[in-house]
Amino acid sequence: FFLNMNRNHLFVLCCLFAVSLAQLGGFSGPCSASSINGNALLPISIFSTNENAQVSNFGCSYSAQVSGTTWFSVQTEAGVSMNVTTCSEYTDFDTYISVFSGSCSSPTCVAYDDDSSCSYGSGASLVSWVSNGDEYLIGVTGYNSNEGNFELIFSRSHSVEIDSSCINAIPLGSSFFPPKVVDGSNENGVTYHQESCGLYDTYPVIWYSIVPSSSAPITVSTCNDYTNFDTYISVFNGTCGILQCVTSNDDGCESSSASVATFTPEVGKTYHIAVFGFGGNTGNYQLIVSQPVGVECGTTSTTILSSTTYDRVVISNTDLVPITQSVCASEYGPAYWMPFISTTSGSMTVTTCDSTTNFDTYLSVYKGICINFTCVTYDDDVSCTSAGNASEVTFDVDENELFFVVLTGYAGSTGTAGLRYTFTAN
Repeated sequence: FFLNMNRNHLFVLCCLFAVSLAQLGGFSGPCSASSINGNALLPISIFSTNENAQVSNFGCSYSAQVSGTTWFSVQTEAGVSMNVTTCSEYTDFDTYISVFSGSCSSPTCVAYDDDSSCSYGSGASLVSWVSNGDEYLIGVTGYNSNEGNFELIFSRSHSVEIDSSCINAIPLGSSFFPPKVVDGSNENGVTYHQESCGLYDTYPVIWYSIVPSSSAPITVSTCNDYTNFDTYISVFNGTCGILQCVTSNDDGCESSSASVATFTPEVGKTYHIAVFGFGGNTGNYQLIVSQPVGVECGTTSTTILSSTTYDRVVISNTDLVPITQSVCASEYGPAYWMPFISTTSGSMTVTTCDSTTNFDTYLSVYKGICINFTCVTYDDDVSCTSAGNASEVTFDVDENELFFVVLTGYAGSTGTAGLRYTFTAN
């Protein structure tokens, strides 16, 4: 093959091969580092390995001085918040990233990370730091003696052109009744800065995206016992990099420094939700996104239970608003809601064991309010001679307690059900 190439073609091929090798990183210590253009349009992704790389005497901890280290260098203008991570499906070992300033012959540790949260598995690393305008050295090695292949991703947190944290926002869907509940932490969040909506400095942020299917008001909240730091919530529309503030909130909860924000969306438009800490605080939070819609919770007549009561109704969940996130177990799909309130304590039994029931039913019982339900009980299948795959639940009821009986179908199925309920007053 090479014999058939002229000198110019061979020169071009050699140059391309050299560029490819340069992007693998330096294997012979910090002074062999491959240079990354930090002022380019980031993020930049590099595929490399630490196999056969020299073991380095430089590391932010002893655990980073056991296996081979592959080296890179990056320089940006002062004030830019940089992120570098090995969180990738390609990374196949427990990595360790160290960032240094100073000369390659005597570098000084700036930041390091062993294990960071990563959707592709454990063992990935993520380091963030704010550049002072000097060149930084990045060493990628394995925890203790680990070796393997990795993808290294460089990003600038407040890049106007591309903001990787916004682009990779966690999608929460389009329906928020019952509420979507997500546990999270911003301790390893990608830092971000925007002169609006509370992001007045560079803070670690976790991003979510929603595309509402209803124009009813949406409430976004971290008001709960799980949240353990001073949160800030901001809601944006627009394109990542050109985000426009819709609303934001710092301390909107009655008894904590958590946050709650409400806005009225446009159907089909994408909104980005940023969860971060006031003044850069970090910690754990529980995010609740709720949007009561239709007649399920707000306008359906509530049945009052004041004495021992028996009744039977024929209902259908066909073409009703679906549940998109279960409260009890695995209920989802189109749902029929029946609210009850009892003026006395007692016991309640609800069943779909009826000759008119023509689909595989699923019964759930919730208590609480429309934006914050808790599960009382649930059932999928009960032995029934009148109908196959019927459901039945029995539970205690407190005085003046509001609860909801919710009929859905197994795996989202729909149909007609004969629903019988018996309330036995104490």
